[in-house]
Amino acid sequence: MADDNINLFALIEQRHQENKEEHRLFHERLSNMKDELLAEIKEMRKDQEYINRKMEARVAALEKWKWTLIGAAGVVIFFIMGGQQMIRTFLG
Repeated sequence: MADDNINLFALIEQRHQENKEEHRLFHERLSNMKDELLAEIKEMRKDQEYINRKMEARVAALEKWKWTLIGAAGVVIFFIMGGQQMIRTFLG
């Protein structure tokens, strides 16, 4: 009977040690995964910032073209509507 108690105690102690090791491994893996995820998020943020800069440049170029065309259209409409006579009247 005493031998059974010693074996049972040793078995419980062994299971306890195994559990501690599994617990340590679990936390180690969890920490590694967290680090990997944070690194991936940082990389994605860099990629997104690059894309945003490219898009801002493209939008700025399109806006510049838009206002240039609006100005040119205004000048053309001014001359079509008799702007030449207005200019002659002011200058002459």
